[in-house]
Amino acid sequence: MLHLRDPVLLKRRRMLNDSKRRAFKKGLPHNLVLDDIPAPTHCPALGIELDWASRISAGDNSPSLDRVVNDLGYVKGNVQVISVLANRMKQGATLTQLAQICVYVSKNDKP
Repeated sequence: MLHLRDPVLLKRRRMLNDSKRRAFKKGLPHNLVLDDIPAPTHCPALGIELDWASRISAGDNSPSLDRVVNDLGYVKGNVQVISVLANRMKQGATLTQLAQICVYVSKNDKP
């Protein structure tokens, strides 16, 4: 049994509760339960270690609940936990735009 002060459990519970509020506010479906929210040690998108213990919820390496396909809502199989940084980078950008920024940075990044 997990302790009630376990930072991972607390953040996963907060993610669940926050996702219910956002789904209701945006009119999106929601059928998640706590077990549907994974607790990876590292961001699957960037490979950085996730800081589950931080009290700062918006730090770049803080865990963030991400909808894989935004329009599907918060439903089983459509959420993942990634870093705040990865979620911010992904937010509002198309795959083409993300690819374009990668090309631009690789061409213009000077050591």
